[in-house]
Order: sequence, then structure tokens, then C-alpha cells
Amino acid sequence: GRSPLDCALLIRIAGQRMRERAIKTLVAWIDDFLPGQTFPHNDLRRRMRGSFVLALVAMQAGASIVFALSELFAGHFLIATLLAIGALMPIWPVWRLRRDGDVDFWSQVFIANMFFLTGFIHLASGGHSIGIVMALPALLLISSLVSTLRQILFWGLVVVLILVIGNVLRELPGPWWINIDSAWARASVGRVPVILAFCLLGMSVLLRWLLDSVFADLGATRQREMDAMERAQFDQRRFADFSEIAADWFWETDAQLRMVYVSPTLTEHTGLRPEQLLGQHPLAFVRQRHPDSPRLREIDGKMARGEPFSDELMAWHDESGKVTMFRHVGRAFRDDNGRLLGYRGAVTDITENWRLTRELERLARTDSLTGLLNRRAFGEVLSKTLAQARESGSPWWLLQLDLDHFKQVNDRSGHAVGDQVLIRVAEFLRQSGLPTETLARVGGDEFCALVREPEAEALTDYADLILAGFARLATEFGQPLGVSIGVARLHPEKGDESYQLRVVDEACYQAKREGRGRVVIA
Repeated sequence: GRSPLDCALLIRIAGQRMRERAIKTLVAWIDDFLPGQTFPHNDLRRRMRGSFVLALVAMQAGASIVFALSELFAGHFLIATLLAIGALMPIWPVWRLRRDGDVDFWSQVFIANMFFLTGFIHLASGGHSIGIVMALPALLLISSLVSTLRQILFWGLVVVLILVIGNVLRELPGPWWINIDSAWARASVGRVPVILAFCLLGMSVLLRWLLDSVFADLGATRQREMDAMERAQFDQRRFADFSEIAADWFWETDAQLRMVYVSPTLTEHTGLRPEQLLGQHPLAFVRQRHPDSPRLREIDGKMARGEPFSDELMAWHDESGKVTMFRHVGRAFRDDNGRLLGYRGAVTDITENWRLTRELERLARTDSLTGLLNRRAFGEVLSKTLAQARESGSPWWLLQLDLDHFKQVNDRSGHAVGDQVLIRVAEFLRQSGLPTETLARVGGDEFCALVREPEAEALTDYADLILAGFARLATEFGQPLGVSIGVARLHPEKGDESYQLRVVDEACYQAKREGRGRVVIA
């Protein structure tokens, strides 16, 4: 019930589908035989050239086989044998091309093989091979796809030479190994269009395969780029999260140690904008306040040598004089050859911890009631002073002051009044001229100090001033308050700090035995 036109359309559609299915089948077969995705080169352009050369090899082999069969059926066994050998000749360059991936070299080897085969067959036939004459321009066009301009000119000269020699041989008597007759020539005229049609079909299939391979490569490359971009974005977000958690701000320099990146959180901790530090040395903003810092010079040396540094404490003073303490960590980063590319560092604001640590250290070294050094801290000061006296030979004196009748003050007026008396005594001693950095409360009512004086007479003057001051304190508090003072020169060669304290303690005890309110020099 269908019209002839409908039937024609159905036949045409069926033919198109069969042709498309045949092409897809051939493309799949070629892709399995010559997998472009596994071509051993990372550069997409060179992969395309290599895949194209492999496709041409397959085409040459197929065309050679078809030509060989046609000549065999025509009775020309020698040319058929040569064509069959030509189908096998590309195996070696293909194997080397797939092995080392040198597209530029092995593509020219293949082209040389192609022109050698066609030229040899044409000359062996005495210049009568019409198929070769028609194929040479096509081969030259194919070679131009994988050759430079100089190489194209060379192969063009080869084609001209083959044609010229073929024309010369055609005028000579036919060679003995081939029978050139009119029947063979007429058969060649009929065979050539059929073979060329087959070659065009092969070219269309190969180009379809090549395009599919290229598109697959492009798609895979694009997917890899997208995956890499997603990973980079994820790593960037992860780095940003770690940055906020691990440190307060980060910096990075180039190979000349000039900052090329500073994280925006710098402003929160210093009031500076990141762009203010770009192009500067990482320590420049600290060096402005401490230009002669030995520690900064040491870090500069490490960075100049590409060495890491860590846990370096640096103070930042803003315009109002507020001090912020930072802990710096820096590491050099290099390329695969070990060449320095720059530094990356992290900075943490440790001001609160630093202040807390200093306060704890102060409390550990300070008497909580009077604010003077405690016994432990005074022992450390005495030990350092002994070492200094041992090295320099300078005269140092140790003073011990023991309050007289302080127990009566506590018994009569209570410990609160006793504490007030101790606080007032500490204040008086600070104002008496004794060096505060060596002044300490070493017991309940005992005080010690270290004084550097060349003569003992100067110590007597100190002691007289202190005795007179305590008389005023007794009047101020209305208490029978006094002080006994022992003085001893440090002798590092005789013993350590325990020995020195024992000597001055004996002198102070002797002052008490002799009636209190006096000075005894050991």
C-alpha cells in the first residue's frame, strides 16, 4: 500500500543507517587495533599527529593489499608480490613509534617508506602504473599533514623525480619481468577508479576515527582540567580553613625574600593592610622598631641561607605604644632541582599567653606581700652575681636585715598590722638607695640585698641611713620597731651562695647578740 516514493525514501533511510552502522563498526575496529588513547605522549598535538600517522599506516597497508589483489587477478604476480611486501614494510616504524613516541622522526620514516614503495613499483612497471601516478599527489598531500615546509619540498622533489624517471622508462622497451600489453593497460584504467573509491572510503573511516579520538582526548583533557580545578578549589578552601585554625596570618615571599602574599587577617592584629607589606622583607615591620636586634640579624642569616626558623618571638609596637607579641615560623620552599623559590611563614598572636607567662614568672619570683624578690629568685640572682664576681673580680657585698621586735608587733596589734609594717618596710628599702633588682624578702621578717661597692665604709653609710629610717618607722607605727644588719663581702673562691648566706646570717645574728639596732661587718 505504499507509493514508489515512500519505498524509495525507506530504502534511502535504510541505506544511510546501514552505512552509518558500517562506519561505526569500522571505527570501533580501528580504535581497537590502533588505540590513540594509549599513544605514549602527553602533548595533545603530538598525540594527534602520532594517531594520524598510525591511521595512515593502516590505510597504506589496506590499500597495498587491495592493489596487490587487483594485480594478482590481472595476472601480474611480481607487482602483486611487491605490493604485498609493501603492506608489511610499515610494521617496523609503527612498532618504534608506539614504543618511544618520537612522532617527528618515525613519521618521516613512514613517509620515506611510502614513497620508496610507490616509486619502486612505478619504476619496476616501467612507468606504466597508472594507479601509482594518480596516487603520488595524494601521498604528497598526506605527507604534508605531518611534515615541515622543508620536508614537504623534499618529498615534492621525490614525486617529481619518480614521475620523470617513469616517463623516461615508458619510452624504452618494456622490462623482461613484466608483460606490458594493451589489455593490462585497459584493465588498469578500470581498476584504478575502483581502488581509489576504496581508498576514499578508507580515508573517511580513518578521519572519522581520528576525529572521535581527538574529541575523546579533548573530553578527557577537559575532564582532567575540571577535576584538577575542583581539587585546587577544595585545597584552597581547606588551606583557608587551616589558616584560620592554625595561625593568625600567613605570608609568602619570592626568591628575593620579598613578600608576594599576606593574608587579610593581618589587619585584625596589627592594624596594617596586607598591601602595605607587599614587596618588603617579612621582618621589615618588626625591624622598624628594633633595627639593631641581634635576634633579627640571626633570622636574616637563616633566611639568606634558606634555613627554617620556628617559635621566634617578636614584639610589635603600634602607634599608641601597645605591645603585641607574635610567634613566627618560616620554611623555605624549592623546585625539583633544589633552587630556592621563596619562603612561607605563619604568624600567631600570643600576646595573651605571653602576658600570662610573664605574670606567672613574676609571681614565681616575687614575694606576694611586698612585691620584692622572693627567696628563690634571690638565690638565682646571688648565683649569677657570684659568677660575675668570679670572672671580673669586682667587689660585691651581701646585706641581711632582720627586724627587731617584729614578733611583738604581731602579738600586740595582729598580723594585719604586721603585714602593713612589712609593706612599709619594703617601700622604705626601695627608697633607701639599695638596688631594687637585688632587693628581696627571704623570710618572715628578713630582707637581703646585693650592693656593688669598692669599700666597706660605703656600706656603713648605707647601714646608718637604714637604721635612722627604721627609727622614723617606729615612730610612724608607734611600735618598738628596729633592725639588725649583717654585712659580708662575697668571696666566690670560698663557696657557693649557701656559704655566702651563712656568713652574712652569722654577722646579722652577732648584731642581735650585741644589742640589736646595729651593723656588723663580717
